Amino acid sequence: MSLSAIASFGKKLLFLAEQVDKNAEEIKALRQELSTLTEFTHKIARVVQRNQDRAVDKEEILVLKLKNALSELENRLLTSDQVGNGNDGNGSRPEIEPSEK
Repeated sequence: MSLSAIASFGKKLLFLAEQVDKNAEEIKALRQELSTLTEFTHKIARVVQRNQDRAVDKEEILVLKLKNALSELENRLLTSDQVGNGNDGNGSRPEIEPSEK
């Protein structure tokens, strides 16, 4: 092997060693970025889950309020129906006078 071939091989070897070091630094930086992004993604997932849980809670509360309102309306309708039929609501019926002949 000639001296120029050895020098060329040495230059290539040094260049490749520099590239390996540079790539190792870039990989380290990319790993850190990936770690940061992963942590951020987990935080977002937790926030989204909390928001979904709150939405479900609000929906359940609205359903309960609607059921309550319907029950109150039903009770009022039953009460007004009993009063309209002459029923005082305590189970007794008004006395009916016999008609005169």
